Amino acid sequence: MRVVLHGLGRVGSGVARLLVERGHSIAGAICRRPANEGRDVGEIAGIGTLGVLASRSADEVLAEARADVAVHATDPRLAVVEPELTQLLEAGLDVLTLTEEAAFPWGSHPDAAARLDVAAREHDVSVLATGINPGFIWDTLVGSFSLGSRSISEITIRRQTTLSFLSEQTLAQMGIGLSAAEFEAAVASGEVIGHVGTRQSLELVGASFGWELESFEESLTGVEGDDGLVCGFRQRAGGRFHGGSIEVDLQPRLGLEETFDEIELTGSPDRRLRIAPAMEPMSTARAVAVNVLPAVVAAEPGLRTMLDVPFPSARLAGPRAGVAA
Repeated sequence: MRVVLHGLGRVGSGVARLLVERGHSIAGAICRRPANEGRDVGEIAGIGTLGVLASRSADEVLAEARADVAVHATDPRLAVVEPELTQLLEAGLDVLTLTEEAAFPWGSHPDAAARLDVAAREHDVSVLATGINPGFIWDTLVGSFSLGSRSISEITIRRQTTLSFLSEQTLAQMGIGLSAAEFEAAVASGEVIGHVGTRQSLELVGASFGWELESFEESLTGVEGDDGLVCGFRQRAGGRFHGGSIEVDLQPRLGLEETFDEIELTGSPDRRLRIAPAMEPMSTARAVAVNVLPAVVAAEPGLRTMLDVPFPSARLAGPRAGVAA
């Protein structure tokens, strides 16, 4: 496939590396950072020269690129990226985005969801959001794990992971290093928001079961280290559905040695799946995006979700055997 990249940060540049590794072509690249303007995409991604220069002008890139699909990775908030996604759709490109709030936006952003669906259908293309969460561990994996259940009344999802791989700038944006009082104030003002996309993951799981969301609650609290400063946070979310409940308990911290992802199903029968160490977020999100890309191109026009992807799995060696192109 010929791919346009929109966003060349840590995730976008990693996607570029994996695309080239898989034999896909980078047809164009739209960047946000002035420092990347005019740089070779291969240089930004650390894989040598590709002969494709990044540009901050989406109009120019989309006018010149002859591409099949776009991979979009700029911001987790749907209100921020809706114009970017619309522009890609209006250029006639199928779009895979890593925008967390676009993974299942009908409950949280119904108007934006309707506009994106209309734009995609009008231009005979599809748009789908995925990643690690939403897109994989907290929803797609939960759905697959539930396949052997006769009934389910409660789902509890736990993720404990380290923040030590993040830059100082990113940690500061998350409120790491603040006092407990400062962290609480930053959360209250919206300056610190924690993980984005929890509600969308829960709604995606609920939709897979045929459950309708009745209420959603979420909380974010700082976790203090030995020095009295915030070294991590605990984010808890709960969805009450007509049919059952889903809870998420996320605990990322600096310096954690034991990390894990865990899914617990209460029902008939009770089941628990534990993955240790926890899945690394950046590399996992990149792999999910590239592995799902062929399904986005093949999807029916409109705003799609991971529920529309037939049996998602890694795409390691070309087309799937026995599946029509």
